[in-house]
Amino acid sequence: MVSPSTSIVRLDLSGPFSEFSSSQDRQGFIAGKILHPVPVAVSEGEFSLLPIEAVLREETSLRGPHATYQRIAAHFGTSSFKTREYGLESLLDDRTTKLYRELIDAEQVAVERAVDGIARQFEKQAADLIFDTTTWTGESLTTAVSKGWRDYSNATPIEDVAAAVNKVWDGCGLWPNALVISKKTFLALRLCDEVTDRLTASGAGAQALPSQIGPQQLAELFDLDFAFVGGAARNTANDPQAAVISPIWNDDYAMVCRAATGRDLGEPCVARAFQWSDDTQILPDGGQIGYIAEQYREETTRGNVFRARSDWDMRVILKEAGHLLTNVSAEEDPE
Repeated sequence: MVSPSTSIVRLDLSGPFSEFSSSQDRQGFIAGKILHPVPVAVSEGEFSLLPIEAVLREETSLRGPHATYQRIAAHFGTSSFKTREYGLESLLDDRTTKLYRELIDAEQVAVERAVDGIARQFEKQAADLIFDTTTWTGESLTTAVSKGWRDYSNATPIEDVAAAVNKVWDGCGLWPNALVISKKTFLALRLCDEVTDRLTASGAGAQALPSQIGPQQLAELFDLDFAFVGGAARNTANDPQAAVISPIWNDDYAMVCRAATGRDLGEPCVARAFQWSDDTQILPDGGQIGYIAEQYREETTRGNVFRARSDWDMRVILKEAGHLLTNVSAEEDPE
């Protein structure tokens, strides 16, 4: 049996998930925006955290003549990460390449298929991390809304989000900057009377139409910087069974949180992603996770195998910087 050839790195096909396929942004991949990945030089290690008590502690800073300045001690806490490798391969045989070479860039399509698979894995892990009722439990960290946001006439999403904002501040002294919701929840919010009435009153027009309400309009309505709308889907059926389509971001949850805006680990935030930089494509800052594309020859199939791989871990950093809303997908009582 002929052994596969040694793989070569294809930097021309490597890059960030979000840039390789612009369709991913249209599909609603939002994990990188929430977790804002940080490159790390080792695959496993510890990192320092400045406890929220130290960040917000009031100190006496008044200095008298000839006196020394008041000194503050930085008592750092620690947490850890351990990245794992994720990767998929796509076979492109020589005959297929020749058949379709005038129609498509076969190499790019082959890599894109592999990238899409690991990107969905990253997205699913992030959704499970953020919409986790075992991490966010108890009245200080989670609230079941009294009226689901699909009860368009009676729902009070503005009040629900405002209450969650105050819960975050009460828990950690920081104001949240983001709302995380699924695409179906976003579409439901655009039909809520409370939302359309408030936007109409603020100047959206004689009647605020759903098409006029985008994520940024919702963020401004809730007095937040961001509204991250997760629209990506996945097929949960085993191959070769018929597809069973499920949303990656659960329609029944909404998270109000403090999301990181840069790579500085000193920035308080709800969660982070860590990417091992020694073995993965490193990217400019911008809330992106990267991948390496590789290629090797496989004569047993008379084709080239294209591999995409990435190395990451995810961690909740400060759970008090988030408040999980549940029951948001409940519909109007039919009575």
